Amino acid sequence: MNDDGRILLLCLGLTILALMLIGWFTSIQQVHLDRLVLTGIGDRAALSAASLGHPLEGFAVSQAQIAAAVDAELLVNPLPSTLTDLRVEATAGGAVVVGLTAVSHPPLLSWFTHAWGGFTITTSSAAELRLAAD
Repeated sequence: MNDDGRILLLCLGLTILALMLIGWFTSIQQVHLDRLVLTGIGDRAALSAASLGHPLEGFAVSQAQIAAAVDAELLVNPLPSTLTDLRVEATAGGAVVVGLTAVSHPPLLSWFTHAWGGFTITTSSAAELRLAAD
């Protein structure tokens, strides 16, 4: 029995499997980094919107002020090219809550993720200002 060609096929198959696993782990890391970027943008936008409140008005912030804070943050820190379809949900009340939703398309899997819509990432950030008692 001659095994000359079988070892080559086994090595080729294992190499392809290893490269697929490396691509998969790299893509998962990219989705995680996209989530961190989205969380950072939401945190900074919520904090800047909350800082617009006035103490005599109970730190009330309008929806327009929150939207302006998100837009200003996106001008300073634009979304990476792997994130698309950004949606913003904002709630004003006792605390400013900014919810961001975007779709991540990792570079190594973009041919695959564009076919079924990508990975949807949703983050929520809250900020509240209080007066400190002396």
